[in-house]
Amino acid sequence: MLLWLTTLFFLSTALLGLVDLLTFKPNPVGHMSGNGNPALLAIFVFVPAYLAFVLLLGILSFLFFRSGFRSGKLFAEWIIIAFFGGCLLVWLVKMHAQGIFYTLGGKPSDPDSLITGWSMFNQYTNMVYFNYLTYSLGMLVSILIGYFAALAIWYDSRKSGNRKE
Repeated sequence: MLLWLTTLFFLSTALLGLVDLLTFKPNPVGHMSGNGNPALLAIFVFVPAYLAFVLLLGILSFLFFRSGFRSGKLFAEWIIIAFFGGCLLVWLVKMHAQGIFYTLGGKPSDPDSLITGWSMFNQYTNMVYFNYLTYSLGMLVSILIGYFAALAIWYDSRKSGNRKE
């Protein structure tokens, strides 16, 4: 399972880099491209690879934490660090998105924007949604889901008197 996790990590990271590479950078003094969104090709491959990666990561973190709970470790300090790290990541994602829209002159609904009348998801805004910050946030959420699932099962087993789980 660890080999699959590593393979999916490198594959999804490379595909995310490809999405970044294929996302157009705005040129305020030039013209805007209307040739479609070539990054969609990479996104269609990236999304299933990334979902498989975070699913496997969640399963492995569940198994890891369940094993730790059995031996009496609750990992509380790591969960507190993960929570504050998640808050920081959410703030960074918001700032990153604002920076992209600032560069574009605003969101598509803004009349002064370079992308006025376009959808929120276009060849200039791919990186608002698909970037290393949201990638990391998804990994963190997957690990936390694994933790809380293992915690719930451990707590349930202690409540029912079955100390093996």
